[in-house]
Amino acid sequence: MLKPRRRLTKKEVKQDKFVTTVLKLWALTRERYKEMGAGVLGVLALIAILNMWAGHQRRREAQAWELLAEAQAAWVQGDTSGASGTYEEVMERFWGTKAAARACLALGDIALSKGLYDEAEEAYRRCLRKYGKDDVLAFAATSGIGVCLEDRGRYEEAADLYREFARRHPESPLSPEVLWKAAWCLEQAGKLEEAKEVLRGLLAKYPDAPNRYKVRRRLKTLEGLG
Repeated sequence: MLKPRRRLTKKEVKQDKFVTTVLKLWALTRERYKEMGAGVLGVLALIAILNMWAGHQRRREAQAWELLAEAQAAWVQGDTSGASGTYEEVMERFWGTKAAARACLALGDIALSKGLYDEAEEAYRRCLRKYGKDDVLAFAATSGIGVCLEDRGRYEEAADLYREFARRHPESPLSPEVLWKAAWCLEQAGKLEEAKEVLRGLLAKYPDAPNRYKVRRRLKTLEGLG
């Protein structure tokens, strides 16, 4: 649960003013674009605004990572309460950055370590919704949700989740391992035929996958069971 919204610091107020200024400049340029002409002056004005915004985004990302490091340090020292508060601050102030994605995952990890499965799953799913196009972040979030489901015996749901990752990220080098997890979950659910289908599909689509040897061994074992 997020903390009550605190008052903005002077630095944050300055950042807000910067964003407002850039947006005003952008709006003014758009309004006067025809006056300025679609030539050199108009193009230079647009480039100047874009450069200002890019610089601001780089500073924002750097600040987000700095705050994330503080949260990580608190967690390592065993201060999960302080770490959680700082992770939430990273998410609130820098939502949309990679640092915020990792803060979201960390909140899920902290909740999971305490056995708070619903809270952990909510954090992981939030990350997946926002950053699901990035296969690495999606893998981390999917794995976290999977653990929450597996620990509660919801193996078929976990298998579906893993297969969905592979469907959305067919070119990801992480997909073969996720499909391996899907097959394992189907085994735990007693769905041996489906598990074999997943393993066969894995070998067909990713013949050179790093996990191909264990996949072949497991498939041979399952086929021997009938």
